[in-house]
Amino acid sequence: MTEAPESTKSSDGDPSSALHDHFIVCGLGRMGQHCIEKLQQFADCEFQIEISAIDKTPPEVWEIEEVPQTLGQRLIIGDCRRADVLEKAGICDCRAILLVTSNETVNIEAAIAARKLNPDVHLVVRSGKQNLNQLLQQQLGSFVALEASELPAAAFALAGMGQGTIGLFSVEGHQFRVVEERVREGDIRFEAEGEQPFLSATHRLLSLPEQTRSANRSFFQWPADCQIAAGDPAVYVEWVKTPGPERRPQVSLSNSAAPQAPSLLQVLFDHLKGFWHWLNERKSRQMVVWGLCMAVGLLALISPLLRYHVPGMNWQKALSTGVVLLLGGFGDVFGGLQLDPVPPWLQLLCLLVALFSLFFFLGILGLVAEKILSPRFALMRSWRSIPRENHVVLVGMGRVGQRVACLLKQFRQPVVGVVGPIESLDTLPDIPVITGNILRGIAKAHLAKAKSLIIVTEDQMLNLEIALMARETAQREKRELGLVIRTFDRQYTDNLSQLLPDSRFLCAYELSAEAFVGAAFGENILGLFRLQQRTVLVTEYNIVTEDTLTGKTLAQVAYGYGVAPIFHQRLAQSCGEQTEASVLPADDIRLQPGDRLVVLSTMNGMRRIERGDLAPPCSWRLSSGEAVQTEPQLVDVLAGIVGCSSEEARNLLLDLPSGLELSLYPMQARRLQRALSRQVSLRMVQA
Repeated sequence: MTEAPESTKSSDGDPSSALHDHFIVCGLGRMGQHCIEKLQQFADCEFQIEISAIDKTPPEVWEIEEVPQTLGQRLIIGDCRRADVLEKAGICDCRAILLVTSNETVNIEAAIAARKLNPDVHLVVRSGKQNLNQLLQQQLGSFVALEASELPAAAFALAGMGQGTIGLFSVEGHQFRVVEERVREGDIRFEAEGEQPFLSATHRLLSLPEQTRSANRSFFQWPADCQIAAGDPAVYVEWVKTPGPERRPQVSLSNSAAPQAPSLLQVLFDHLKGFWHWLNERKSRQMVVWGLCMAVGLLALISPLLRYHVPGMNWQKALSTGVVLLLGGFGDVFGGLQLDPVPPWLQLLCLLVALFSLFFFLGILGLVAEKILSPRFALMRSWRSIPRENHVVLVGMGRVGQRVACLLKQFRQPVVGVVGPIESLDTLPDIPVITGNILRGIAKAHLAKAKSLIIVTEDQMLNLEIALMARETAQREKRELGLVIRTFDRQYTDNLSQLLPDSRFLCAYELSAEAFVGAAFGENILGLFRLQQRTVLVTEYNIVTEDTLTGKTLAQVAYGYGVAPIFHQRLAQSCGEQTEASVLPADDIRLQPGDRLVVLSTMNGMRRIERGDLAPPCSWRLSSGEAVQTEPQLVDVLAGIVGCSSEEARNLLLDLPSGLELSLYPMQARRLQRALSRQVSLRMVQA
């Protein structure tokens, strides 16, 4: 939720009269230092950021040299879980506290302590305990938990897959992907004949060739006269999947505030739903339950047959004989010399029942044996399952590596993991894994014919050594190999980019820090991806009355702040629920309190929204050689694009022969000209 920051009033010229916010960062490791740097980027002469930091010991090495100067005397040495330390850091007048130490337990304990001291502070916690995070969010309120290893994993996975999809995320079940490709001849999505070639029901253009070549490019900004030709590089977001119909809760209009007790049928349904969820967690449980169901069914089949086709057989003996058969006791039933006159077909059926139960028990014993012996034989994963060409080699299977492997598997990308000696592979994703010496293991991964190599170990020097070896192998084979390398230090990354210019270097902590800082300003970060050497955040805004977005059209938000709206949901006045949703919404929608908006934004776009720094529109002069009929269709088009009422649009059209002065963003002017030119001969120039 983005609210206009409060101002501190003082005498003229006093720096305290500028807008300011206070943040606390707990933990000065790599993540904490990157968060401080990203927070400081929000500051300028009119908007001051005050940052305090807490750590048990001063960092031995500052990986970001500007951080000590930024902190000054606001570095507190102590335990962030202690009330006196938090008070010394200024928790009482703090807007948000970022708890980003490497210890999740410390982060959560400090969050609870901070909430006790300041009921209004926004908590941003580094934690991967999903269930606990959800419970704490319900109890503490204004609580956001992010996992530093999961946020950048998609960027690593997509970078390793090469050209094409560079981003994947979902909003309310709607699946989106960000695609980078060259425009093909005859692609109607990019033709300029339409009313707006950059907007459609299923895709939204994000980047143009001019932005790719410009060093000072801005996100989601381009001139009105730009054109796209076949062969040009283009990046766009595409809506690829719609969620299925959902059952919405019934809203009671009764005046009674007392909740109704659940019925017996509802309680039974909840228990069955919980049992079904428990059953689907493991395939072994499903096998046991299905086996028991089959056993009961066979017992219900064989017992009546024995009762009515074997002379002298009563129900008690028939049931006990059926149980003996299910326990594999065919010999116990028919092994005696004195046989009862049992029909041959019934004996055959009893044999089949006994065989089924025998196989079932063998299967259960096999599962138990696999559970006991799998750690011993984990290293015997079949080498024959290793892909031989056009696959991804993933080096390093820590938390980041495991998440990357899972994503690659979801994308149906052949992948093989390379990891050092470990005791068990049970916790790793179900992919072929080569263990032992990493440098030797790479040779077994068919690197010479791989598509790309993703290196995400915790050792920067090892990552560099592997990358140099891989490049030498690719040069020897005279083929291209995509290199994606995890780094931790910016200066080191800049130096490596000159040594390996064709490689992609991604700093996991820098990527995650942007999401943490976005969350510190009250926004919900749904995901991130890399676009042309910068991070784009999938950011959710819940509009309130004091918001810098309230009352603005999506065109003003998009072109004034430099963000790309992809999802809008309006609060239904009748029942107070958010029901009206628009995917890749039109520019004409005007935001109201209670609305929900999801945008693609860089840090610069988020900073401008936070400060209300709306870029001014351009002045345009619209003229026509003849009078224009105020047809309802033209009135609606003008009112929607300009953002005025229908009456004002009608008056503007009446004045059209003498010329109109309009304030529009370039893309709005382009859209207006194309829409009106279909029915009216006009000329539109920038004043």
